[in-house]
Amino acid sequence: MASKLFSPLKLRDIEFRNRIFLSPMICFAVRTAFHRIGNFVHYGTRAVGGAALLIQEATAIAPEGRISLGDLGIWSDKHAEAFKRITAFVKAQGAVREFNLPMRDERHRDDSLVGR
Repeated sequence: MASKLFSPLKLRDIEFRNRIFLSPMICFAVRTAFHRIGNFVHYGTRAVGGAALLIQEATAIAPEGRISLGDLGIWSDKHAEAFKRITAFVKAQGAVREFNLPMRDERHRDDSLVGR
């Protein structure tokens, strides 16, 4: 039986070019909640490499919603602008980009991981 890994997959209105999905990860690498060049390189190379779905690392919708101070944010227009560049590049490569929206309470906050 042939593998379906490289065959297209349609889920509702979204068609993926294959079944290679990049799961989200948390880097704890940003201090300002904005993308860095490393984020662009990480997601861009995966899109160029053929992944069909790239799930963005933990991205908080409010400052107090971050799991750590190293998480990305999307609570302002400036954050949205920063996301546009990566999203446009990923889309131009034929991949789909989604967000992982974290949920936390005070038990989950660990700022000792920031910048590692």
